Amino acid sequence: MKYTGTRHTEDGSGLVTEFPAFDETQSYSLIYTEGLYRLFYAVRQGLFCSVEQYVSDDLKSWRKLRDAVRGELGIDSVSAAVRNKKIFLVYVSSATAKCRLAVSKDGETFEKYPLAVIRKGAPCGAKLTYSDGNFYLIGNSAKGVLRAFRSPNCINWESHDIKLEGFDGEAEYPNLIGCKDTCMLYFVRNGAAYSVSGTADLNKGVFAVQGGAEFFDRAFPVRTLMLGPERPLFYAGYGRSLVLREADVCEGGFRMRVPAPQIEARRYIGGLSGAEVEGEGQDIPLPDGDCAVAFRAFSGSSGAVEVRFFGESAGCVTVGADKEKGIAYAACGDTRREIPLAAGEDLRFEAILLVSRTEIYLSDGAVALTLPPVAGKNARFRIVSDGITDADYSIYGI
Repeated sequence: MKYTGTRHTEDGSGLVTEFPAFDETQSYSLIYTEGLYRLFYAVRQGLFCSVEQYVSDDLKSWRKLRDAVRGELGIDSVSAAVRNKKIFLVYVSSATAKCRLAVSKDGETFEKYPLAVIRKGAPCGAKLTYSDGNFYLIGNSAKGVLRAFRSPNCINWESHDIKLEGFDGEAEYPNLIGCKDTCMLYFVRNGAAYSVSGTADLNKGVFAVQGGAEFFDRAFPVRTLMLGPERPLFYAGYGRSLVLREADVCEGGFRMRVPAPQIEARRYIGGLSGAEVEGEGQDIPLPDGDCAVAFRAFSGSSGAVEVRFFGESAGCVTVGADKEKGIAYAACGDTRREIPLAAGEDLRFEAILLVSRTEIYLSDGAVALTLPPVAGKNARFRIVSDGITDADYSIYGI
């Protein structure tokens, strides 16, 4: 995982997360071409909307280019794709229900196509993708169908809805991504992101669901940039921040990576090895501002252990393990994610505590969650055990 941004930390690492006006949109798209990452997102400027563009070669330091699109009435969604070194930028006007196209050969100048891509009935929450010789524009679902269109050139489109077999409920901002022998659908419902696995045939317009939907994250909508055949980069919005997570393709889905690439941006502050805890331990202070905690609990006689993170003006984020139930979990309020924990397995996680949000990576990234912030002034954590637990933890400044 890497963080993005426009300001710099005190040590000059560029470990930042915020973009101007990013919290005003749920419409954004990230592509990679000619050695640059390009972020597009729609912002309102008075009565009209523009599509801003930022570029980066390392996902840490970003440079703003001139707007790709200006002077549009209401933009519901923005999505980009690269084909033959051209950038195809498709955006849906919520005011006119029309879908439009802008094309760039150099990434600097975008030429609006004179005709509407889809004159009316354009899909909301649309995402542009390219597969097997066709562009697909896939939008929100209704009555078990993803509203979709297909085109060989991103100009002439035909209706090509995708039937959801075995799926109950609505899906907003859908994102279909294939992996080993399966396909994943990421979508938004009730202000949270979910995922469901299945098999997809875009040519036939069918996605057959296997199993139930699982909570994925409070950051949304979830989009994907493929950096290689088995190198997905997930990205999603959380407040003013763009959250990025690299993943590995594995059997039946993806495994998120622990954010090791940013270790060079951290300053070791302190920690303990083999700390013995029984009952409710004392509060362990954290440095003011952004910081990180690497934690492992092992051996001992406890059946359950929790690590509770607190902030001066925020709630509580809890990470724990229950040997009797055989689970590890991360939770905050009504958000909870669980994974199986094998007998004798350590509880291991990394908590990235930012002023803007909290990132939890459980069991080497098997679970990655974005939760409300607990960093800032008077941040602390506490270990709670129902028996004797030995714990290692390290604290880093960011």
